[in-house]
Amino acid sequence: MEPDTFIEFYNDATESCLENEEWDEVLRYAGLLENYVGDEPLPFTDLIIARGRALAAIGKGEREAALVDTLRGLIATATEHGLVLVIPTMEQALAQVNT
Repeated sequence: MEPDTFIEFYNDATESCLENEEWDEVLRYAGLLENYVGDEPLPFTDLIIARGRALAAIGKGEREAALVDTLRGLIATATEHGLVLVIPTMEQALAQVNT
């Protein structure tokens, strides 16, 4: 596999696990991607990792204010970089936390 293919795989695996509410698997793929990029993370991989961890935490029932702040920051980052496809799931998670 070429390097960007690994990133695509981890991103796709994370998305699939999020859709299926497999929170532990989301966390596992976030860790694998973090290990893969190591000392050379990219803004996109940072977003994938942080988003997966935040959504998994909400999926597991966490509702701390810091988590809400993290999601808002990730939405801002995604918006800034034009990554609009990842925003709806984060907005849905925020709605869950606020209800």
